[in-house]
Order: sequence, then C-alpha cells, then structure tokens
Amino acid sequence: MRVILLEDIQGVGKKNEVKDLKPGHARSLLVNNKRAVVATREALRSLEVQKKKKESEQLLRKDLLEKTIKEIDGKKITIREKINDAGHLYHGISAQKIIEAIEKELGIKILEEHIVYEKPIKEKGEFPLSLRFNNKPSGSFILSVESI
Repeated sequence: MRVILLEDIQGVGKKNEVKDLKPGHARSLLVNNKRAVVATREALRSLEVQKKKKESEQLLRKDLLEKTIKEIDGKKITIREKINDAGHLYHGISAQKIIEAIEKELGIKILEEHIVYEKPIKEKGEFPLSLRFNNKPSGSFILSVESI
C-alpha cells in the first residue's frame, strides 16, 4: 500500500516521502494515527504542489537573505550607552541591543542567531562582528560603542 508520510517516522521515512508499506502496518499504525495518508492521485498532486511552493519560498528567502547581507556587510553600527570613568559599560551589549541598533540605523530586521561575536562587549570602542546565515559566515560589520 502506498502512503505519503506526514511526519518523520524512524525506520520508515521522512516527511512527504511516498512509501510502499504492508497494508496492515500502513492502516493501523500510520493512517489511523494521522501520521500518513493513502497516496491517491489527488494526494500525490497536492504533494507536488506543496513541494513546488516550498522550493519557491526557499528561493525567495535566499534572495532576501542575500540582499540583507549586502546591505549590512561592511557598515558601521553605533550604540550609545552609559560608560564609567574607566571606559567600561555598566552592563554588556546584548545581541538584542545590536539587532535594535541595526533596525534603527538601516531598517533591516535580523535574528539573534545571525550575529556572531567571540566575547561579550562590555567596554567602549569598535568591535568587528560577523553575520552567520545557514551556519555559514556571510558578512561582517563594525559595532561602535560610544558614551552618551
């Protein structure tokens, strides 16, 4: 019996795969528990439409990501904070603050996981930061921390 898996199932297959399984196993464990559907012509057509839609969304997302990287790459972002006499901040600069500064200065929204820095930023100065998308280094920018 041919079925389309609706989720990853260990020992059987991954989501959206079409598998030939024994009818008893397919009906009792997968179809009845809504972990798979019977692979009818209509269901297979629907699956193809979903795959094409997902591919086009991934391409669109990739293009948008590349544009975002180009806009941020090499730029200087400034954050103004209270600094003591020794040049240290009263609190460190978080990734969320960096994101807010990028959004304020460039109008670009990114996620915390895209910003990479080696050590916490707790003093005045300029710091090179990296951008990482899909676990690949993608660009860099300078974060300037100045006193208010």
